[in-house]
Amino acid sequence: MSVFGNASRLFPVAALGILLASQGAFAQGAKSVQFGCDAPKGHICHFMLSFGSGTGAKSFTVGGGMRTVVANVVPNIDSYMVAIDRDPPSSPEQCGLQFPCKRVFVNGGYNN
Repeated sequence: MSVFGNASRLFPVAALGILLASQGAFAQGAKSVQFGCDAPKGHICHFMLSFGSGTGAKSFTVGGGMRTVVANVVPNIDSYMVAIDRDPPSSPEQCGLQFPCKRVFVNGGYNN
């Protein structure tokens, strides 16, 4: 009798499910892209990444003068807002109206 019972037979099925789920993003041209904060050291850039596939959004921060790589992003379809030292507004239409904020589509190179 196996200690894992039927679990060992389920692993390949679960792995296949994860693989197929991830293929949707890659079929659309998903890749890893670079995001950075061009603000001086001591400031923080707050990013809100919106997935064009309608699968939600992701928030992250990058310190002034720093860069990071974000995976599974689709350039020219996904978009982002960025503000310095504060969260971007909850509504994209408000970006830049109340305080400095940038709203653009993700490109395949450097995004700031």
